[in-house]
Amino acid sequence: ENVNMFYMDNSLFSEKADFSNENNRLTVEGNIKTQSPEGNLMADKLNFDFTDKKLKVSMYNEDKVNVKTKF
Repeated sequence: ENVNMFYMDNSLFSEKADFSNENNRLTVEGNIKTQSPEGNLMADKLNFDFTDKKLKVSMYNEDKVNVKTKF
């Protein structure tokens, strides 16, 4: 509960996070909000695959992921 992650100027807040060292994956779920100098993101679920270097962002229902970026 109440996940707060910080790295340099980036922050991530959510309800739950689960890291699998065996699968080299991080799953973050529930009311996700990120803040960074490059922009912000709001979603329900993030799946980080560190082996393939891929990120999947999704919502639980048909809502769209909210992303604001700065160019």
